[in-house]
Amino acid sequence: MKSRAGWIVSLVFIGASIVPVYAAWLTSEVFNFTLVFVAYFLWAYKKVAPPDDRSWLTRPNTTLAAALLIGIATFSKATNAALVAPFVLDVLWSGRLRRSIAVALVSLAATAGLFGLNGAITGDANYQGAPDRASRRTFVDHYPFDADGTTFDQQGSAMVTNDADTGRVLAPNAIAQIPINIWYFLVGRHAGLVPYYLPGVIMALAWLVRAHRAPIWQWGTAIVLCGSIGALLVLFPDSWNGGGGPPGNRYFLSLYPPLLFLAPAGLALWPSLGALAGGVAFTGALVAHPYDASDRPWLGVERQPLNALPIELTLVNDLPCRLNTLRCPILFIPEPTVQFYYMDGRTSSAEPDAMADGKGPVVGNWIFGGTSTDIVVKTDKAPSRVRIEFSSPVDNEVKGRFADRSFSAHVLANGRTAVTVQRPTPFLYHDNSVYVFHMETSSGFVPAKRDPASTDTRTLGVFVKPTFFYDDDPR
Repeated sequence: MKSRAGWIVSLVFIGASIVPVYAAWLTSEVFNFTLVFVAYFLWAYKKVAPPDDRSWLTRPNTTLAAALLIGIATFSKATNAALVAPFVLDVLWSGRLRRSIAVALVSLAATAGLFGLNGAITGDANYQGAPDRASRRTFVDHYPFDADGTTFDQQGSAMVTNDADTGRVLAPNAIAQIPINIWYFLVGRHAGLVPYYLPGVIMALAWLVRAHRAPIWQWGTAIVLCGSIGALLVLFPDSWNGGGGPPGNRYFLSLYPPLLFLAPAGLALWPSLGALAGGVAFTGALVAHPYDASDRPWLGVERQPLNALPIELTLVNDLPCRLNTLRCPILFIPEPTVQFYYMDGRTSSAEPDAMADGKGPVVGNWIFGGTSTDIVVKTDKAPSRVRIEFSSPVDNEVKGRFADRSFSAHVLANGRTAVTVQRPTPFLYHDNSVYVFHMETSSGFVPAKRDPASTDTRTLGVFVKPTFFYDDDPR
């Protein structure tokens, strides 16, 4: 029965998280996840094995094998380096200094050896780097040598990552955003642990409840895991989700397996069943369609309950919507610059006002009828007030928030109603001010059903035209 329950817990741990989606990726994420998972299993099995178990899994050398696997994972992604520390500390705690040094050296030798081998083969130790910008390139629509007379360096674009982007590491503004990044890391809409790694979060909570009775090796695992998360937030303050708009947190994938080994002895099955229900609610649709979730990751977050979670403003340029050029960043006003990031498909992009009646094009966008939407607004200058004008051919109720300022408006059919938001509090992102613009509409209409000449079959609600004012604005 215990074995059967263990299989259920393990399957839920993987299947009710974002992990299966990455099986559709032609990248190293699942490979690294597997290396770390097997490594921790080899190390931790002998801690909980029955006394009469004499299998090879209970032999001390499995710790050396585990260290070797972590060394390989560290070569693949340097953020895995600290994961060998629990193995070393565990052996050291038992009083075997020389063996603890051997464990550390095995991991270090594996990492260094692979970098050296890569350098001998390619001329650069970093497999993500190159001796010069022409030696490593990425190809999207053209391939090298796809036509007579073309050369490798004439096609594609340079893709060299020898130098880390360290400009913001330990900068005062980056340190100041660590608390909000911790909050986003836990419950963020696009990369939070709760929505995308819920089974592991529940394991961690179950361990915390019984932490006073936890063995020292689990304490070491928990401390090193927290330290690795802290390193991600410090080293990558603006891209700790893995960059490039991935589904969930790509960087955390190889840090996820240790959470399973924090499960306290005698843990009941019901927490895993709860994790299954919650995990399926958050990631079930993504796991069921992994290729679509990878190809169009901005669609997955439009569903509830993901849509109810906070937007990670510290990742504004690495959110999934950035992969859709029709969603963001949309230049709304050129000077002072105002950009819109449409978080969902329940709004149109910027377009002329159809109700302007020949008074000239007015830029705004439609909010669809009977829905709610979120727009991230990024400005290079903080407005002192924002005037938001609503119009619609049908009666409508609008309510919402611009940053920390709430508003509501009753829109009469074929009329215009405006609200003014005074000094909304910005979120500071580098040199920009960022705001979440949330709106809800009560009803809608289909233009094609009102006008036979129209081909617009969208269910529109209200047309929104925001105007931004500044302290030094003569208006």
